[in-house]
Amino acid sequence: MVLHGRGAVRTGRPACLEARLFENALDDMILSRLTGREGIASIYRYVNVGSAKIRGGLISIDSPSAEGRRCTGRMQYLFTRDFSADPA
Repeated sequence: MVLHGRGAVRTGRPACLEARLFENALDDMILSRLTGREGIASIYRYVNVGSAKIRGGLISIDSPSAEGRRCTGRMQYLFTRDFSADPA
């Protein structure tokens, strides 16, 4: 969902308010985790994630001003769950 509207200051460009919700289901994903370093070598541990879900939301605003400046703000929330490790 993307909403557009005019700001209080007229600049010829409208302010933009954007809101998004998302959910992704993942199957058979390989997750790599950095576990250490030996000299210049990095050591990773690989974990198989059989089933996982990622969901979240994003809201942002972009408002130009008459002086040529721009005010932007963004906030995002992300929630993840690994169903293969926690089936409940």
